[in-house]
Amino acid sequence: MGVFEFLKRNKEIIIVALILIFTFVLIYSPHFNYKYPMHGDEWIHIGDSKKFSLGEQRFAVHETGFQLFLVLLTWLGFDLILIYRFLPAIFACISSIILFLLIKRKTNFYCGILAMIFFALLPSRPYILGLWFFTPLTFAIPLIYLFVLLFTEGVEQDSIKKVIYSFIIILFILFIHPSSVLFMIPIIAIYMLFNLKFLKKNWLTFLSACIIPLISLIWFSILYWRGDVIKTIVFFLTKLKFNFGKALYIDEFVYFFPNIYGWLAFLLAFVGVFFGLKKKNMKIFIIWVLVTLGLIWMVSYFEFSLLARYQRMLYYTMLGFIALSAFGLYALLKKSFSYFKKKKFSYLFLGITLIIVFLVIFNHYFDLASSAPLYYDVEDDDYYEALLYLKEFNRSVVLTTTKSSMSVYPIAGHDVVSCAYGRCLKIDENVIDNKRFFNETADCSEKEEILKKYKVSFILSNKTIDCGWKKIFENTKYIYDVRYLKS
Repeated sequence: MGVFEFLKRNKEIIIVALILIFTFVLIYSPHFNYKYPMHGDEWIHIGDSKKFSLGEQRFAVHETGFQLFLVLLTWLGFDLILIYRFLPAIFACISSIILFLLIKRKTNFYCGILAMIFFALLPSRPYILGLWFFTPLTFAIPLIYLFVLLFTEGVEQDSIKKVIYSFIIILFILFIHPSSVLFMIPIIAIYMLFNLKFLKKNWLTFLSACIIPLISLIWFSILYWRGDVIKTIVFFLTKLKFNFGKALYIDEFVYFFPNIYGWLAFLLAFVGVFFGLKKKNMKIFIIWVLVTLGLIWMVSYFEFSLLARYQRMLYYTMLGFIALSAFGLYALLKKSFSYFKKKKFSYLFLGITLIIVFLVIFNHYFDLASSAPLYYDVEDDDYYEALLYLKEFNRSVVLTTTKSSMSVYPIAGHDVVSCAYGRCLKIDENVIDNKRFFNETADCSEKEEILKKYKVSFILSNKTIDCGWKKIFENTKYIYDVRYLKS
């Protein structure tokens, strides 16, 4: 078999493989010059998994499935800190494959390919998360698409077996990222209103599926028990409402959905809706975007969202829009072909159009709001080396800059006075004292007072501190042993 014959026979597999390589490289690209986790949530989950594996906490709160996955990687011998940079790209490719299968079965091969490209170009931002970061959301994305594939095929093909498999998938998602289940409830409920015949025929199976929310209710009641049933119910009801949040007022322009998703992709999705209304298979995606857009719209008027945080709802909306954008672009290209009498001109038009469309969308791919840059907690390899040195000591309190404190426990296993964000933020006084210590105007007696107040054992600094403390490590960072001050 010649090379050209091989390429011709396997062109679909080759195209999919090339897009997966493109996806991996694109999602991994922020790590080209930085080999550590770069979002506060990533450091939090690494720290939680460490506490979980050491038995310092019984449950990893409500995202236990995700924490167990990280613990499993550790038990398998992987260095979680150093392999974490590859996980976003790996799971983006897994999600892309499942999305391709979903869209291909609903429409055709070409729509599936376009959906893969739209998916790869989804924006990632610290405030809305995204494919650049490995969090419970990105871990759940392939399972969300797999659930939609199995559930809708089960309903459309009258296969109760596929529906049951989809219920198993959603149970997994529940223990990985609960809000990724909550946002789908109204979508599936409305979808079933269009399939009442199937629902009536298999009502017993759907009734049995109620065991899933029952299991989750028992699980979360144990985790968040408030002393009695009434208080616990009230607590759960309040948790379904998410306030708009001060962070979202940083730049309202940034949080406007078309600006995040991209105006061209947004408009193509509406073309997809127009043509998709005639196709039964596209109904689930139209319902998806209408529900999530409605929940986003709610924030504009009531300043709170239901079922998921506003930032997460933005991303859920984009995950649904992908299918419609791909179908809209395909429909326009197909319609345009009829205007070309010569085949070669039609292919030229196709190539030029695709290049322009995806270049326009890609143009803002790396844009970041100045108020929310990426989190480079580990400044450089020297800082990482310093933390590895501290790892040799028993757990204590380390004082370093608030910006770099988030990575201290996950790498070195020590507590910190405060940090710039996340659970170690603690109280304002801690942050003020932390910053005051590293302020050049603070004298040695003032610094020593802070060390005693927080029972600090080690100082990790970018600069030398001339206060007579014992220096025990030096590269471009400096570690001082101040344990004697606690005695």
